[in-house]
Amino acid sequence: MIMKRCEVIARINQPKPTGCPVRELPIDICGKSVQVNCDADANFRTIDGSCNNLKNPEWGKAASMQSRSVTNVYDDGMF
Repeated sequence: MIMKRCEVIARINQPKPTGCPVRELPIDICGKSVQVNCDADANFRTIDGSCNNLKNPEWGKAASMQSRSVTNVYDDGMF
């Protein structure tokens, strides 16, 4: 399942069972598409994790959805 960045952030910002307040989602984030230009010869990695995989620069990037190979199971029963 592929989600837009704004959908991911909205899901993260949903009210938690602990009663934490909901943070506002800036409208200008939704729908933005950013072109990632990777430098294969860079001495350092990017701060957001983009370009760690030069063939798929968005994979593993901060705030990106990751698919699971198995269902998540946590000790506290939350999911």
